[in-house]
Amino acid sequence: MVNNPETPSRRPFMITVLALIFLAVSLTGWLRLWQAVREWNLLFELEMRPGPFYLAGGGAIWGLIGLPAVYGLWTGKSWAPLYARLAVVVYLLSYWLDRSMMVIYGEPPSNWVFTLLVSVFVTGFTFWVFNQNGSKRFFQK
Repeated sequence: MVNNPETPSRRPFMITVLALIFLAVSLTGWLRLWQAVREWNLLFELEMRPGPFYLAGGGAIWGLIGLPAVYGLWTGKSWAPLYARLAVVVYLLSYWLDRSMMVIYGEPPSNWVFTLLVSVFVTGFTFWVFNQNGSKRFFQK
C-alpha cells in the first residue's frame, strides 16, 4: 500500500505506547484526586503535610495534563509532539517537587538514583519517539 499525501499515515507503535503511558499517568492523577477527596478528613486528622489540598490539586493537574496528550497522540494532531514534550517536563518537575515535599527530615531520600535514571529515560524516550521518521510523518498535516 502506497501512502499518498491525502491518506493519513498509521499511528506508529511507539506513539501508541506513549499515548497509553500518558493515559496511565492521567488516570493515576485522577485516582490521586479521588483518594484525597475520599480520605480528606483522615488526612486532616493525621496532619499530613503538605495536606489534602496539595494532594488533590496535584492529582487534578496530572489528570488534566494527560487527557489532551492522549487525545493529540492518538489522533495525530500536529500540536501533540510539542504538548507531550512539555507535559513530560511538567510531570517530572511536579514528581520531583512531590518527592522533595514528602521527605522525612533526617532520613536520606530512598532510591533517588533509580528515580533519576527513570526520569532521564522517560524524557529521552519521549523526545526520541518524536524524532523518528514515522512519528514525524504521522503528525505532519
